[in-house]
Amino acid sequence: MFLLAWAAGAAIPATAANLAGDPLTGSGEVARTLLPAAQLQAGELPSPIDNSAFALPENAAPPRHEMVGTLQLFGGGASSWTVHHDFYSRALEPPITSALRRVPRLTVVLTQSGSHLIPANRGLRFTGDAYWNAIVGAGRIWSERGDGGKSRASLPITLVERNQNCAYHGVVSFLFDGNSTSPAAFQVTQETCKYFKFDLWDAGPSRFAAGAAPDAGPVAAAWAAEAAARMPVRPIDRIRDDYPRSQVYPQSFAGGMDREHITAYGVAFDGVHYAGPVRTRHGDYPYPDQIRLPSYSTAKTAFAAVALMRLAQIHGEEFASLHLRDYLPKPPRGAWQSVTFEHLLDMATGHYWDPGDQEDEKDTTTELNFFVVENQNRKLRGAMAFTAREPPGQRWVYHTTDTYLLTWAMTEYLGRLTGATKKKPADLLGFVADEVYKPLGLSAGALQAVRTDNRADGRPFGGFGMFWTPDDILKIANLLNVQRGMIGDRQVLHPDILAATMQENPDDRGLDAVHQTKPNKYNNSVWSRRIEVTSGAAGTEQIRVRQMLGYGGIGVLMLPNGAVFYYFGDGDDHEWLRSAREAYKLR
Repeated sequence: MFLLAWAAGAAIPATAANLAGDPLTGSGEVARTLLPAAQLQAGELPSPIDNSAFALPENAAPPRHEMVGTLQLFGGGASSWTVHHDFYSRALEPPITSALRRVPRLTVVLTQSGSHLIPANRGLRFTGDAYWNAIVGAGRIWSERGDGGKSRASLPITLVERNQNCAYHGVVSFLFDGNSTSPAAFQVTQETCKYFKFDLWDAGPSRFAAGAAPDAGPVAAAWAAEAAARMPVRPIDRIRDDYPRSQVYPQSFAGGMDREHITAYGVAFDGVHYAGPVRTRHGDYPYPDQIRLPSYSTAKTAFAAVALMRLAQIHGEEFASLHLRDYLPKPPRGAWQSVTFEHLLDMATGHYWDPGDQEDEKDTTTELNFFVVENQNRKLRGAMAFTAREPPGQRWVYHTTDTYLLTWAMTEYLGRLTGATKKKPADLLGFVADEVYKPLGLSAGALQAVRTDNRADGRPFGGFGMFWTPDDILKIANLLNVQRGMIGDRQVLHPDILAATMQENPDDRGLDAVHQTKPNKYNNSVWSRRIEVTSGAAGTEQIRVRQMLGYGGIGVLMLPNGAVFYYFGDGDDHEWLRSAREAYKLR
């Protein structure tokens, strides 16, 4: 792995004063035993180490140098790795293994604001690599007395499967003296991925060339605004002290789940985020606020359903009754002609092969003709391959393909309104970002997604392929669950459609659905399950827990008392009943 950095001697932007943790006030006297300067200079990382070695230490001093410009990471030889789980046995095929072990080539335009290193692009990067795309977050730069007068920097880097949604959580660190950089140490020690788990590590030589970075001031200002917009975060253990009358037990959250396979979990209530620790196989993750968690099917709610409700609020409730047939390249034959946007959002098109739970989703034909292909038109054909069995609107059958068809149709609708062309196509995700995500204060990394043809101008998948921080998904959940579709005093989501989505319309509960043998309702891409909870001193009551769920062990529970509990894991573990009951105690 090679590192190329450009630095400029420009003044640190004034926004530094707005960033948490600045100015650094430590003496730089750090008792460092892991990743000392000599090891970095030698380019040695023989095995994964505790992630604390990549984190800003408690007694860090201000950086001695400014690093403003372009950082380049080049994929070199194969890195070292340990494979922990490989369902598809890819690690047993030498050509594939060699490619999987290479870190993709990256170019990162950096701005420095105080001790913060801020990439201009903090979203998904389409690298062109055969296997990996990447997300680079904002890092830190500081100085320690043991580093020989150099500054020490680190950045969070997430590897993302090309055309898929698994996320591999890593970090990189190096020394910088204003003119040159040390070799860079890099490791991935945790993932959110059901079928492929590994540790990956490397250290490689570096080079440096002088230069300058454009838009430094606006980039730093945008990062300061993003950081300031986050919900206040407290350790999850604090929730018992903050709500003593509720008799909440912090250890009950994610209780009953296998913590080894939980990347992140927490509770939001009354405007505060109570976060559980973000563990890896080698210590806590150094950047928990920026960990990039895969959406998988939470995107069906947080993107596709939000897009439909926003467009319905602008253009009227009848928007949901528009027909798919009118927004396809060629008019469909047969029963597809009567399928509406809402049928697609409900996964009730009447087209399926096997109505059993997830059977069509797991079918080899669906995998090969929809999930594996990158081309947008081939995905469209794969999404429409199912056989007509009954009129739409009668039966729920789980199909990520339905959400792809819906986002395709909404993109076409949007394109006709805006006069989109082949050179300047409509972008549904860009629309949702401008109309909902940015006003809601979501992070820059949530504004990009996996797209068709592995290109930044491809179509977002709709049903999966986005990346959240915990703060991002909590804000979306609160928009649905607490704010009733309002941002400030502005109604952004159609209130009647949202009310039905959230089980507040007794005449529209949705369709019967099964998830891991449990009975649910499914309405507008939101799951709902009735559970029994304690009520009062001795009684019980039935409540509906509204859920965004994702493949592999991802859940966002929206409770009637305004609490939200989330978990992002990859052990296919959805044993959330204990957590939901505990969160409902909050008053």
